[in-house]
Amino acid sequence: MALTQIRRLATISLALAVLATIGCSRGPEVFPINGKVTLDGAPIQDGTIMFLSSEGANEMAKGKIIEGAYSLDCTPGNKTVQIGGYTSENKIVPWQYLSQDSSLSANVTQEAELDFELTSKQKRRR
Repeated sequence: MALTQIRRLATISLALAVLATIGCSRGPEVFPINGKVTLDGAPIQDGTIMFLSSEGANEMAKGKIIEGAYSLDCTPGNKTVQIGGYTSENKIVPWQYLSQDSSLSANVTQEAELDFELTSKQKRRR
C-alpha cells in the first residue's frame, strides 16, 4: 500500500470512530413518571405539571395534565413540583401550587407513579 492510501484509511477509521462515539452519547438518565392530579377530589381536566430540580441544577421536566392524568420523563433527584390548571367545575388550581415556593415535592429515583391530591382551602395555623 502506498503511504497516501494508509493515511486515507487511517483518516476514515478515525472519522468512523468519532461518529460512533457521538452517536452513543445518551445525555442524562431519565425515568418515566406518571400519575394523577386532583383538586378537592376532582381530576384536573386541563393543566400543566413541572418537576424542577431542588438541588440548584437548571433542569425541568414538563408535562400536560389531561383528564387528571399526566406522563413525562424526568431526571433523578429531589424536585419541586408546580401544578396549574382547572377542573371540570372550573375550579382553578390555587397559585400556591404553581408558584416558585410550591409546597409540593418529589424524589425521583426510578420509574414511578406519583399522584398529587391538591386542596383549594389553605390550612390554618394554630
